[in-house]
Amino acid sequence: MATLAIDGATTSVARTVPVGPESWTDIQAGAGVSTFGGAVGFECATAASPNKWASLIRTIFVFDTSALVGLTILSATIDITLGDWQDPLVDTPGYNIYGATPADPESVLVSDYGNCGSVAFSSALTAYSATHSFQLNALGIANINRDGFSSFSCRESKYDVGSDTPAWQADAWTYIEFGAPAVVLTVIASLRPLDPTIAKTKPSLELIRNLEMQCDGLSYVTKAGLFKYESRYARHG
Repeated sequence: MATLAIDGATTSVARTVPVGPESWTDIQAGAGVSTFGGAVGFECATAASPNKWASLIRTIFVFDTSALVGLTILSATIDITLGDWQDPLVDTPGYNIYGATPADPESVLVSDYGNCGSVAFSSALTAYSATHSFQLNALGIANINRDGFSSFSCRESKYDVGSDTPAWQADAWTYIEFGAPAVVLTVIASLRPLDPTIAKTKPSLELIRNLEMQCDGLSYVTKAGLFKYESRYARHG
């Protein structure tokens, strides 16, 4: 088995209401307005318009997973470092990992706000911890592209993805903020199968053993990691 840790790039995609506050349903279904790094979550703020919302933020993670080509993935986790967690709304939010389909994974745009999935790839994070490891389920593992880039999203699971509407109060918010390194994908995979063509170009163990038996020689690996073969003639003159 092999373990590979891959750092990801994070981009927060926000629906920040440009004209006036919106209902929770509208802000969920709206289009992205801005992108930035750092914080992820959702927040509300407007005393003049009860039960209206000013912004909702989702974050897209992109990993270059091309190094996994040819490997069979056995398990995978996404580790997130948190810099801050605040919940003045006392909504007890949950955050989870979902899929994402940005038009260009190397350049996440505001239009990708609606390209975040809604099928959970792990169990939700419901309490602050400095680092949290999301163990990916079978769907999450299947989302890993071994031939290029793999995209995931972090969304609030109880309200943004779920059907509940968060409690409202004026000038309040709920959010988590990423620390550094923000996100790491760790994959445990089986090694690539042996290439049958290697036997044609490199000596196999069977060939080495046959040489030892036929020539009464000795093969070994030196302390420097070099392969050595000594025939009986080299050793005995």
